[in-house]
Amino acid sequence: LFPHVAKLMRHIFEQFDPDGDGVIDGEQPNTYDIHTFGSNTFIGTLYLAALRATEEMAKVMGDVDFAARCRERFEKAKAGYDRTCWNGEYYFNVYDAPHATPQTYNQHNCWGPGCHSDQLLGQWWAHVLDLGYVLPPERVRQALRAIYKHNWRPDLSDHVHHQRVFAEGKEKGLLCCSWPRGGRPQNPILYCDEVWTGIEYHVAATLIYEGMVEEGLQIAKGARDRYTGNQRNPWAEIECGHHYARAMSSYSLLLAASGFNYDAASGSLSFAPRLTPINFKAFFTTASGWGSFSQQKTQDATRSTISIKYGSLTLNHLTLELPAIAPTHATVRLGRRTVKSDVRFEGKKCHLTFEKAAVVKAGQVLVVEVR
Repeated sequence: LFPHVAKLMRHIFEQFDPDGDGVIDGEQPNTYDIHTFGSNTFIGTLYLAALRATEEMAKVMGDVDFAARCRERFEKAKAGYDRTCWNGEYYFNVYDAPHATPQTYNQHNCWGPGCHSDQLLGQWWAHVLDLGYVLPPERVRQALRAIYKHNWRPDLSDHVHHQRVFAEGKEKGLLCCSWPRGGRPQNPILYCDEVWTGIEYHVAATLIYEGMVEEGLQIAKGARDRYTGNQRNPWAEIECGHHYARAMSSYSLLLAASGFNYDAASGSLSFAPRLTPINFKAFFTTASGWGSFSQQKTQDATRSTISIKYGSLTLNHLTLELPAIAPTHATVRLGRRTVKSDVRFEGKKCHLTFEKAAVVKAGQVLVVEVR
């Protein structure tokens, strides 16, 4: 696939970012059924995440030059979007499209100074893919707080729906966009007043990734409380029809809560529970098998368990983020056998590199005890 990925990225360089500054400010087709204009981090963070992903793919394929080109464009884009779109509280849609007229931004396609719930969409993707931050971490967290503050509605009784109604009355929901500083366009971006579970879940997951667990859980619960079966089908969340695909972003809640990341090629697995880390258990799946991960903390130790229920899991590296503990040593067992490993502690993280690949098969349990 990589030649096609590289070809597509070169096309984006030439057609959407021709000046090479990293900021896409012209016409930007997107899933709101419109074409947005002007610099914005809704499209911009997706571009940043794509640049990082392509850089990593290029490294794997040995294409050092293209990896360096993607990294250079990423650094320019990261600085450019932060400089252009940050208003001190969140990232907004700047009216700076080339050759644009006032009418360009007034065709149900832009949001201007609004607080858009999708403004960190690409950062969510980057967290899911373990690609790091695509914008400054402190501003990511501030923008998330703004989205929660301005767009989360614990009661929608007084909300005016200018488009479709997916949440109503005393139900809770996250609006697609709001204008806390005024400046709502005469014809704002299509669907701006709606509530989409697909956006609610990715915002909730990003909040959890950033440690704002309670806020993330409130948004997720608000979505699920609308689909309890007595008023809507609990298995068919609606946007442009039943079983709408965007709601599958809900799977990222599991990834965020468990801090799960996995790379089959290098045999690397990591967990960083953000929800009840002192007593945690969750399902996980990999390329070759699935099972559960659990973590329990006692007064002077943390016990982490990887149990494979189907297939197998080959591990060369394992990273665990521990609850509050001052670790000094770790032991690893696969069944009754002690697994030899190099252990390195970094803050609350325990990095294990196995001398020989640890193969955990169905029915087997890998136990790590850190004291």
